[in-house]
Amino acid sequence: MKSRLIIFLLLFTTITLAQNKKTLNGKVIVGNVPASGIFVINKHTGTETKTSENGLFTIEAKPGERLTVYSDRTEVHDFVLSDKSFATQPYVLEVEPKAGELDEVIVERKKLDAEKLGLIEAGQKEYSVAERRERANRVVRKNQGLELSGDGLINRLNGKSRTIKENTRTSEKIQAADNLKAIYTPKEINANFGIPIDYVDGFITYACEDTDCRTFIKCNNKKRLKSLLTNLASDYIKLIEDEM
Repeated sequence: MKSRLIIFLLLFTTITLAQNKKTLNGKVIVGNVPASGIFVINKHTGTETKTSENGLFTIEAKPGERLTVYSDRTEVHDFVLSDKSFATQPYVLEVEPKAGELDEVIVERKKLDAEKLGLIEAGQKEYSVAERRERANRVVRKNQGLELSGDGLINRLNGKSRTIKENTRTSEKIQAADNLKAIYTPKEINANFGIPIDYVDGFITYACEDTDCRTFIKCNNKKRLKSLLTNLASDYIKLIEDEM
């Protein structure tokens, strides 16, 4: 009788966990190119998959869980999933090529030559991949007067503009989440804001959706950040209670 009860409980637990999972359709890109043969692993469940020749993949996951993307050609990168990750399909994960890759070396060499030739000013501000796309996507840019951007107009007409802006915001949120983890450990988030340990990753994702939160993290304004996180934690705990 006890054996049957244990089997029933195990089956019930397995079914319950499976019901909480969703199928995430994603795409891994390097720059703007689909990346094939890239491994994607759900760090919470250990489930692993590999991207197709078009950079596409599917994996079972849920908001709050973390995906790790890696290969011998790209840098390892973690992505924390949110509800928006499942709303926009495919969910685009952008990774950087390893520094030793040939194409990366060529890019660095071109930059150096351009500075030596005086084509660009030395020490110009560096922009991330997402920021460069956002700047290129603007219809009108200021550059010694007003300059009309053909790429921006085309992207506005074909619908890519919205995708580029969304990717830029996603990149900012990922960076903010990584920085927040450097400020507070999971135990500190639990102790300071009352977030259960199992929900810490989800809370970090939730908090970094807030524009003010990202600003305070970027400016390293810990006093205002702590005050804001206290308020956000109160709302997040209510969301947890409503789901139970």
